[in-house]
Amino acid sequence: MEAQWERANTPLRKLGPRERNVGLALGAVTTLVIALIVILNIGNSPAPPAPGCIDATVPWVMGGEHIVRCGTKAKDLCATEAGDDSGRGRGILEACREAGILN
Repeated sequence: MEAQWERANTPLRKLGPRERNVGLALGAVTTLVIALIVILNIGNSPAPPAPGCIDATVPWVMGGEHIVRCGTKAKDLCATEAGDDSGRGRGILEACREAGILN
């Protein structure tokens, strides 16, 4: 097959100026939107838990579990997890210590 590479790699037609400008505009808008999202999210960090509350992200069955408890529910959870040496228990106990519920 003579000249097959040339036929396979030759575009059917060239883009016109209007199509090229639309493509460049879409690329520029996409880049600006991504940059804006990144700039707006710089420095955003979650608020610390309220006094007497625990906020822990711990390993669990399908990845991670986010646990938020306040007041007596937090104290009960900390007491329940006190003897657990799993990753989940250690994560909860660390959050309990940070909240001042456990010493």
